[in-house]
Amino acid sequence: MTTTLTRDGAREGAALEATRATIVVGGDDVYEDLFGVADATAQLLAEVGIAATIRVGTTAFLAAPAPDLFVLDTALPELTDERVDALVAAVRAGSGLLVLHASAVAPEGSAGDRLAVLVGARFASHGPTPHESRFFVELDDAHPITVGIHDFDVDHEHYALEVAPGSRAIAWRRSATGREPVVLVREDGAGRVCYVQLGHDTRPLGEPPVRALLARAAAWLTHHEKEV
Repeated sequence: MTTTLTRDGAREGAALEATRATIVVGGDDVYEDLFGVADATAQLLAEVGIAATIRVGTTAFLAAPAPDLFVLDTALPELTDERVDALVAAVRAGSGLLVLHASAVAPEGSAGDRLAVLVGARFASHGPTPHESRFFVELDDAHPITVGIHDFDVDHEHYALEVAPGSRAIAWRRSATGREPVVLVREDGAGRVCYVQLGHDTRPLGEPPVRALLARAAAWLTHHEKEV
């Protein structure tokens, strides 16, 4: 059975129903609505047939067998080399990795550096003021995640990122300092990684084009892009 996603990310069909996801929540940044975003993401994944479990803490990286999809919804969580290495190994073996917003704020040190390499980007700053606004997101329509989705406006916090070589921007916003990535993708071994800068709170997850992007990202990350 094939699955077709409408522009708002709603499900038609059930091709992804055997897919399992683990949403990892961690960190103590009170400015991030981690649990609200995790719950909204779990509901969105359920709409496209993916069963998601929310886990608190990065010990979830050590789970065996690894899920088909990891979703990082963190803000300076506790990291160790062992945990990050387990996540890297899972991705290289074929697990997808969806990285939301503040999960790109990697702490200094060996484990944080390893995570930044895996994500393909690292938070640098909020950029010039204002640090939040309504901005226009432009899309690269040549990627399976973004094809057929129109450019859109969204209210959100600003991030400036240090982007690693090999990461491809498939959505971006214009800023005073140039083009800032909103969605990045990369591949690592048999796995795929997608960073989505949105997710400071639940507001963008109610926007149809953002829901479509996240649903498409989940399909691409789990190698089901031909079914959406």
